[in-house]
Amino acid sequence: MIGKQTKGTSFRGVLNYLHNKPEAKLIGGNMVGKTPRLLAAEFGVARQLNPRLKKAVYHASLSLLVKERLEDEQWQEIAADYVKGMGFERSQYVVYRHGDREHDHVHVVASRIRIEDGTTVNDSWDYRRSEKLIRELEEKYELEPAPSSRALERRGQTTGEQRQLARTGEKSVREKLQTIIDQATAHRLTLAQLTKQLGRQGVEVKIARTRNGAVRGISYGLDGIAFSGTHLGKAYTYPGLHKYRGVEVEAKAETIKANALPKTEELRIETARSCETLTPEQREKALTILLGAVKLLDKALKTQEAELVGEGQWQLTGNYYRLRLTTATQTLSIEALDGRGELVRAKISSESSKNEVEMAQELTQEDIEKFQRIEGILKEIEKKAQKQPREVIEMEIG
Repeated sequence: MIGKQTKGTSFRGVLNYLHNKPEAKLIGGNMVGKTPRLLAAEFGVARQLNPRLKKAVYHASLSLLVKERLEDEQWQEIAADYVKGMGFERSQYVVYRHGDREHDHVHVVASRIRIEDGTTVNDSWDYRRSEKLIRELEEKYELEPAPSSRALERRGQTTGEQRQLARTGEKSVREKLQTIIDQATAHRLTLAQLTKQLGRQGVEVKIARTRNGAVRGISYGLDGIAFSGTHLGKAYTYPGLHKYRGVEVEAKAETIKANALPKTEELRIETARSCETLTPEQREKALTILLGAVKLLDKALKTQEAELVGEGQWQLTGNYYRLRLTTATQTLSIEALDGRGELVRAKISSESSKNEVEMAQELTQEDIEKFQRIEGILKEIEKKAQKQPREVIEMEIG
């Protein structure tokens, strides 16, 4: 069985598409409606519980090999098991069966919003979880195993590579790269962590960017030979690393106006945590970090390196940290990309005459040492900006 999945924003759109297909039949689910209009209205009830979630639509297709065919009742059971296995047992869902293709298949549409409390179904590693679940369903229902998506996501051997393996017993550089990356992404990583891990094995990772800072592509080099992600397979491209391997990559960079950052270095850090939990040394170090972050974001905006991630929201992502500024609330936060989450949050105030620090959460000595490099980075940015003010300047946070 082969499974595919997507997320979207319009229940009515996907339901109209599935319902109006030739030989389409609604065969299962846990909803009352029988038409796209009524079903969309039902899905809308859950959507009101979590209006901030834009992509609330989960759409999966499950397809058999051409020689296999099931009854509606069997498809209903498989779909129910799939829905439960993917975490949608407390969500609304419907199942459509289509007869417009040579292979027997069904479509599952589910809400990513749980109907009982409005929480969101976690989509972490959903491609891998789906793959594992489908293998289990094949065994349970005695279905013919289909090629794994992982095999389809990587390019197969060329004729020359097959001959080389037969002649020398050694895999090509391209196949070695595929294997190394597959092993490295067996566990969830950030792109920075993946790059560091691959570097230990002699693999050089390069990310190509446009003049505006947007990512054009990624390449991998080993033994003096480099391949683009596309030449390894769709799972090794920049977006594919996130989609198929669960690697956390940067958001899409967009051009923003210079001088968007408030001109101030007067900070007050606000949090629910008591200042008594911090030593004077911690407060001093936290303040140093935040002042450096303000300067860093200001410079980044001028050189168009920061990312516009929402209305009035900019962020700058590096190998170890993410700096985020929200101009509406004049809030600056520093987030660690190693899973610890937000370390420091500051409220920028042009009226305050004092620099009071009330929180520096989970800062380590390593954090402090990395952030002390900010001043040096800033000088490099400023120096390059003076020489080539219209060029995007690559940099690394930490």
